[in-house]
Amino acid sequence: MKKVLALVLAVIMVCTMAMAVGVSVKEDGSPATSTTAKYAQLEPGSVLYFTIGELNGNGAVKTYYDSTTHEFVPEKNAVTVTFGKGAELVASKGWVRTVAKATTVTEESEATSWQYQIVLKDSDTAVCDEKTLDFSITGVSYKPFGDGKLEYSVDSTVPALKLEKFERDYGWKTGELALNPDGEEDINNAGDGFSAKFTLNVITTLTGTTNNKGETVNTNKWYMTADDNTEVDFTVKAGQKVLRKDFNFTDAQMAKITTKYGLDEVNIKHKVVNDTNLVGTAGITHWSNKLNVYALAMDGTISKVSVTVEDGVAFAKVPAYSAVFVYEGALKNVTTTVSGSTTTETGTTTNPGTGANDVVGVAAALAVVALVSGAAISLKK
Repeated sequence: MKKVLALVLAVIMVCTMAMAVGVSVKEDGSPATSTTAKYAQLEPGSVLYFTIGELNGNGAVKTYYDSTTHEFVPEKNAVTVTFGKGAELVASKGWVRTVAKATTVTEESEATSWQYQIVLKDSDTAVCDEKTLDFSITGVSYKPFGDGKLEYSVDSTVPALKLEKFERDYGWKTGELALNPDGEEDINNAGDGFSAKFTLNVITTLTGTTNNKGETVNTNKWYMTADDNTEVDFTVKAGQKVLRKDFNFTDAQMAKITTKYGLDEVNIKHKVVNDTNLVGTAGITHWSNKLNVYALAMDGTISKVSVTVEDGVAFAKVPAYSAVFVYEGALKNVTTTVSGSTTTETGTTTNPGTGANDVVGVAAALAVVALVSGAAISLKK
């Protein structure tokens, strides 16, 4: 009876608060949407979230904190999300600490340090035309241990318990790019990836073209230049779909990567950033047994890249969505190896949402020192 009374009082309290709506789904870095769109775009890998303050009705029910440490206890604060459509597109959901624990922990500091996040699955092929409903959230409930439950719904007639409608078209925007009529092209500095060639977060279909002789050109060979002696080879063809993604890490994520793998910036001799689903081939001249090739993936893991040596030149694959670098010495805790043919192809990978705003580019994160003599990546032409 006491629990029922507490819940009734909580609902009354919520209903009498000044807030006009209950909760709304927040998006981390939501993309721009055209004015004619029926449904706004939801990019694959996006992070959606609710705050503690919204879920508890700004204090209508009491969020559970440890009585001794004052720390927020995720398992004592139950959240249930109801999906109208697209539940299969969810990769994970749950409480996530987004702000480091304060030196002096209080309930107030913890209340702004956590989010209930819904992480969408990644995809290199999902297309958004802003006309198709792929994903929607119709309800969310919050039940802290020892207090009543608040249930928010898009259909609620109580303003303070109403969930703002969230309906989205899941996928990437699309575009086209004609191949170079010359049949080959030097892209740009390898530290910048394909930023000069492709629009970020757009599936670009390559189209054939005609050269000055009237011949049809359906294949291109692209060279990505990192320095005077550095090239990576990508072979592309008409009809191929290329997706470029934002290849960034937070300062905290980069610090963890450095610590986990024992990465020393001084030992990085050369690097190339491939921020697309293309797969390239690199050749390393003046190869030495002291050198290793590694690939940093978008999920923060580092893999060793196997090499094939021919006449003193080592050849290595440049995987999709990776920063590949030549390293003097060996990293620790590397448990996977990128191997196989170095033939250019289209690859796929997973890019989990980070929920971060303070980001640094991989080129800066790797902080490559001035190139020194000894190793250089070059294409075997």
